[in-house]
Amino acid sequence: MRRIVVILLLVLAPAALGARRRVVLPIPPLPVAEIDRIGAAHAQLNPGLAIAVRKDGAFHVRGYGLLDREANIPVRSDSVFQIASVTKQFTAAAVMRLVEEGTLSVDDRARNFLPELDSRFDAVTIRHLLNHTSGVRDYEAHLTTPYEPKTQQEIVAFITSGPLYFQPGTEHRYSNSGYYLLGMIIERASSMTYEQFLRETFFEPLALTGTSYCGTTAPPPDGHLIVSGGAATPVRSADMSLLYAAGALCSTAVDLLSWNDALVSGVAVSSESYARMTSESVRMFPGMRYGFGLIVEDLAGSRRIWHNGGILGFSSHLAWFPDQRLTIAVLVNVFDFERDRATAIAGEIAGALR
Repeated sequence: MRRIVVILLLVLAPAALGARRRVVLPIPPLPVAEIDRIGAAHAQLNPGLAIAVRKDGAFHVRGYGLLDREANIPVRSDSVFQIASVTKQFTAAAVMRLVEEGTLSVDDRARNFLPELDSRFDAVTIRHLLNHTSGVRDYEAHLTTPYEPKTQQEIVAFITSGPLYFQPGTEHRYSNSGYYLLGMIIERASSMTYEQFLRETFFEPLALTGTSYCGTTAPPPDGHLIVSGGAATPVRSADMSLLYAAGALCSTAVDLLSWNDALVSGVAVSSESYARMTSESVRMFPGMRYGFGLIVEDLAGSRRIWHNGGILGFSSHLAWFPDQRLTIAVLVNVFDFERDRATAIAGEIAGALR
């Protein structure tokens, strides 16, 4: 069970709301049979997956395999999956909307909004939480089961149970705890719940009808688990209180296309905010940097802006190639301990289309 808990949260010009327009996907399908070949091939290796691709003015969205093998329910183009750490894009964008409103600054101290953090956290800023340079402790290490709900007070107690891993701003360490705290900051700054703020700021205005905080509009979908190369076995969804702003959103592949369109075009956040999300980044690995909820990578001279996610039962990947104007969203209803399946599928599609 401990191993299952450890992978619970794996990785990755301002306008008034009334002026922000709905992003509408173009009508023509993408005439690339290779996408279907890749999807069909991976449907033989996974219970089910959904693929959405947009390049310039054409797009292709389709489900492959089964959403529920016992009931023989196929994956459709609008099937809902857990998106795991792709949630972090939404959380970071929510923070930037509050920055645009003048409610907070990314250089504000986290303790300005979270006084329950003690003096050891004095140097931690919202920026540090956004780009994983805060040094705050992992709360997942304290979880003994993915099914027992926890309050925010209990999670904060886990985070504050020991010293920071390092002085804020001196290192990069991927941190679900940081994004959990960002969710709390969003709530304190907006006087709304995290779910309400995202719903009223993004989901409803952008017509993301298949996107929600998992469990609020329907029970969270259940996925599958693969251990040590074995067969995919059904697994019950983790409790969403353990995931929160670090990974508790559900969505569809087509909604993720629309979300990326809105994010990169100055609709979800201002163009200036999006530029900050991608440019105010820190080094992860050679050629790869982490901004605000987004990974920026150089691939043979071409940029990829992306995030992946892995959670009990699901894996996800959303990538934007600005030089090719190519967006790829892949959702898979399986988590494999040994392979990031959604990212592998997205990589095959990118290779076929770039």
